[in-house]
Amino acid sequence: MKFEVADRGQGPSWWLHENGEVLAWPGRYYVSLAFAEREAAAFKAAAASATFEILPAPGGWQWRAVQAVDYYMAYSPGVFARPSQARKAGREIRQNARHAIGP
Repeated sequence: MKFEVADRGQGPSWWLHENGEVLAWPGRYYVSLAFAEREAAAFKAAAASATFEILPAPGGWQWRAVQAVDYYMAYSPGVFARPSQARKAGREIRQNARHAIGP
């Protein structure tokens, strides 16, 4: 896994990806690359203790990581056909994000 912090034309943000597949992103753009990098580092540090919620999305299900203060830290970038798939993907992010390369 690797974090990418960049401005892809819509504003600065971060993405967590592996083998070309985006696994997580914050669902928003930031005012600067420095702020996006700080938020990526915060997610990396807090992912293991975050609550991962499973919720319906257009066309399926997705997860979102939530800190104790109801701050939505990250979302799955796509949707899953079944809640169990979204739950499994969220668990993998929780367990592995802290080991990702980058912020």
